[in-house]
Amino acid sequence: MTSKLTTLLSATTALVLICALSACSSTDDREVPDPVEGHPHTTTEETDDGLIAERTDTIGDGNPDIIRYFEEYQDPGDEDRTRRRLVKMEIDATGDGTINVRRNYDEYGNVELEENDQNLDGTIDTILEFTGGELTRKKILDDEERVRERRIYYEDQLVRVEHDTNRDGNTDRWEYYEDGVLMRIGTDTSRDGSADTWQLR
Repeated sequence: MTSKLTTLLSATTALVLICALSACSSTDDREVPDPVEGHPHTTTEETDDGLIAERTDTIGDGNPDIIRYFEEYQDPGDEDRTRRRLVKMEIDATGDGTINVRRNYDEYGNVELEENDQNLDGTIDTILEFTGGELTRKKILDDEERVRERRIYYEDQLVRVEHDTNRDGNTDRWEYYEDGVLMRIGTDTSRDGSADTWQLR
């Protein structure tokens, strides 16, 4: 992952934490100044599906490179207050208008799905799946956006890797790990969907 993408991810993580701590209240009536060329700024608008989109231009070139989408809800403890929950975030790491990172969040603010364009070629090549904020599955895509490798995690530990070595859409090689150490490898040589040869490591 490039340094710029890493920097943007760190910056957006900080923004999410700040939003979470402040409960993202939408009752703030402060005026937002007009954008000034060369200076970072944020604009807000409502989308067609009823979400609130905050578009942040971090370098002041006139193009948003971080877009956060919020869902509004009534504060259960104060009926006069409306709060916002972050549901999705998009990042343009190259400034070319192409989204390189997409994150979806659950109702508790945990990431539940993240799509990455790690080589910044404009195509998503990695998909991360989370449960309760914990990584459970990682999919690595080929140039035609087909899954060529799946990595399965349990309690933050890699437990299995599934490969599609001939790119026919089916898993034909399985790697099993214990405590992060590769223990055995199964291969489907007959192409029937099951491992028929095994190697112990």
